[in-house]
Amino acid sequence: LLSNEGKAITQSTTILEFISNLKTEHKFLPDAGTFERVEVMSWIAFATSDLQKAFVPILGASRMTAVDSARQEMREYGLTNIHKYLKHIEESLGGKDFIMGKHYTFADTALFTFIGWCKWIEVKTSPYKNVHAYVKRVYQRPAVQKALAKEELLDYLPG
Repeated sequence: LLSNEGKAITQSTTILEFISNLKTEHKFLPDAGTFERVEVMSWIAFATSDLQKAFVPILGASRMTAVDSARQEMREYGLTNIHKYLKHIEESLGGKDFIMGKHYTFADTALFTFIGWCKWIEVKTSPYKNVHAYVKRVYQRPAVQKALAKEELLDYLPG
């Protein structure tokens, strides 16, 4: 992404903050200096670090080792963490439409992205009722549909 001055902006959290500052009619990030802003940023950091990192041993195993038993051990390690994080998200979504409540934020964008990776590693979200319903709600958003269509990922929902 380029700033108005033509300078490159990298790293997802920085890009999200930059976009939020441009799109003042949408509140994808609460106002700076509020606890709500800190909470959204915490969820973004969780999604882009802890949750995303849990997929690495599974999605990257074939690049890390040629030993089948090591790949299986890496998969089991990754799955343990993915399920731990899905449980955390499940509990946090109780009684909410989105991770912060009634309003969609950039935290939902990040969580949706990585929860969607569950499809690629054959992890079902359906045992996590709140997570499963949440992912469907986010998926149905027109902007999400548009982005997924552009990337040819309309089959993104995990089972």
